[in-house]
Amino acid sequence: MTGKTHASCGFLVGAITPQYFHTDIFTSISVIVLSVISSILPDICHTQSKIGRRFRLTSFFVRILFGHRTFTHSLLFIIGISFLLYFIQTPLYYMVAIVIGMFSHVILDILTPRGV
Repeated sequence: MTGKTHASCGFLVGAITPQYFHTDIFTSISVIVLSVISSILPDICHTQSKIGRRFRLTSFFVRILFGHRTFTHSLLFIIGISFLLYFIQTPLYYMVAIVIGMFSHVILDILTPRGV
């Protein structure tokens, strides 16, 4: 999948999230932005991805440690991020947007011929 595809799906799931939580307009926009960003986050392990190019050093080290489509594309990574967000007392609507954005990335990659 391309970064645009992941971001589009992140936008879609992010746009649905505020409907469930009945948030104000500012929070709704924040939720959508977080969902879009988190939908491309698992590709931090790929140095040529949109997020990998933005955070080159982090991307390089993540790729060295884990490789591409391994840990950052796993349920363990999503659960770890969820616990981190919980422990820093992230509002639930932000946490849901981030987790669903990352989960959408993994689901889309599963649908490709190459898989996860």
